[in-house]
Amino acid sequence: QWTAAVVDRMRRMVLADRNHPSIIMWSLGNEAGLGGPGGGNFTAMREAALDLDASRPFHYEGDHQRGVSDVISRMYATAQQMAALGRREGLKPALTSKLTNQFLTDDKPVTPELLAGRPVMLCEYAHAMENSLGNLAEYLDVFYQYDNLAGGFIWDYIDQAIRHDGKLFYGGDFGDKPSHRYFCANGILTGDRHEHPSAREVFWAYRNLVVEAVDTGSGTYRLTNRHSFTDADQFTPEVDVFIDGECERHEILAPITVAPWGSVEFVVPAAIPTAGDVVVRFSFRDRAGSVVAFDEFEVSRALSASRPRRGEVWLQAGSDNIAVVAGPTRLSINPVDGTIRSWLHNDREVLAGPVRRNYWRALTDNDRGYGNFDSRLQKVLVATAWRDPKVTVRRWTSGRLGESVRLVFLLRSGLFIDALLAYDIHGDGSVVASHSLTPRKDMLRLGFTCELPDVQRVRWYGKGPHENYIDRNHGALTQIHDLPIAELHHHYMRPQENGNHTRVRWLEATGSFGTLRADDVTGDLLGFTAWPYTQEVLDAAEHIHELTFTERVTLNIDRQQRGVGGDIPGIAALLPAYRMPAGQPQEVSMRLSVR
Repeated sequence: QWTAAVVDRMRRMVLADRNHPSIIMWSLGNEAGLGGPGGGNFTAMREAALDLDASRPFHYEGDHQRGVSDVISRMYATAQQMAALGRREGLKPALTSKLTNQFLTDDKPVTPELLAGRPVMLCEYAHAMENSLGNLAEYLDVFYQYDNLAGGFIWDYIDQAIRHDGKLFYGGDFGDKPSHRYFCANGILTGDRHEHPSAREVFWAYRNLVVEAVDTGSGTYRLTNRHSFTDADQFTPEVDVFIDGECERHEILAPITVAPWGSVEFVVPAAIPTAGDVVVRFSFRDRAGSVVAFDEFEVSRALSASRPRRGEVWLQAGSDNIAVVAGPTRLSINPVDGTIRSWLHNDREVLAGPVRRNYWRALTDNDRGYGNFDSRLQKVLVATAWRDPKVTVRRWTSGRLGESVRLVFLLRSGLFIDALLAYDIHGDGSVVASHSLTPRKDMLRLGFTCELPDVQRVRWYGKGPHENYIDRNHGALTQIHDLPIAELHHHYMRPQENGNHTRVRWLEATGSFGTLRADDVTGDLLGFTAWPYTQEVLDAAEHIHELTFTERVTLNIDRQQRGVGGDIPGIAALLPAYRMPAGQPQEVSMRLSVR
């Protein structure tokens, strides 16, 4: 029934495009079944194209039989599955594929016989739906490890949206049914062609000049040239050495001769680490002066050597308030829930909302999981236990710890065990806030949150300047950054968790109240977000124009959040290193101070 139509379409495509040298392969399509016995329509399309051009191979995603496609094409195979295909072991679909094949995938078995002599490619991978594209580095590692893996195509490039009266709309907003709503927001660029933060991760992952550490102590590194036709000496290498976040040394190096797909070791004396927290960054510029590749290495780590100054700490406890005075600081702590509800510094209030524990994040699309596919499923399938968990203080105690005062709250909840909240208050007014627990359910984050009356800028030493997460931070730079509050959040078409920064040694939020500083005190490093709206507003909004912006700023400081995922469309599918699993003890600790 459709043979004449699909053959005509194939012929017209080949006739129109066969003289473009950038086209390396013809595609018969994807997600369209088997085409009939023996390939059916796909065989007819291939034969018609071969009559016009016999110089190019053919692709079809749904074909796992020889004679139609010259490649093994997959959608959303994980990096682990791709490694199995790289080893030519084949794949068997998971039991769940019978369900997911109905609306999400087209998962067929791949035998070692089918793999013989055929490259493997991902016609779609790294699903970039809004705050996503985690695990990209793991895919690239596998691609370059096996010579039969041809790489893949990120899904996709640009969000699809409609701007109306200055607002962005998506599926279902015009009464259209059926609709997958925001499932059209899959790009590394926004609908109006601005970068999402994930684009910076792609820039790093797709670099063709790759530096690896061989022996950082002697300044020895290895450069691999992934260009197919260009020598590495056509680019200018540079090295920057950062000590405690500041660039202390910058050198332009002599070009390094490396043939295409070759590697060479080189020594950079300037990169030999000295004392302090040292980051070494290599970058390469083309003849126009643009950076085309970079890699950086944390070659030595050091906690801040500063210690709290001495001073008297006074504590007065009642049934409804714990008052603490330390230097210029006066704290009011709620004994019922352990929140710091007031922080006076030199008689000026620092807080617009209490310092409290934070276990929740405004769900990303991937966090919603199968709830993305039907709004009716969200109430059933989307776990919200951590949004506002019931937590009680079983008891609290206080005592002297040297010249400081320690408050310890023993917490109880159905979501965790072995939970402690502690404040060590020092004579200079600084507070070390700590919280530890063992979760009974997988966690989204562990940290503290508060509201500040206003924040003009945030300065930090960690990954940036753009948003990054633990499974998507290779494209971010480790140094001291300084940004206004307006540049610290990011608009996704459906509002969700955004603006995070990882591997933070310290941060400073400055406003009319002074400067609130948070320091890592354990070496595990911190993460933070700062928004001109509350997390509750962010979590409730389904469109950008529904966000209510305020002069107040919500500041979240975490030990970490879990990753964002991206292997499978609309499902987190986190790798083990990026999870916060049930049963694994979690702890956050930081020093808070005001000046």
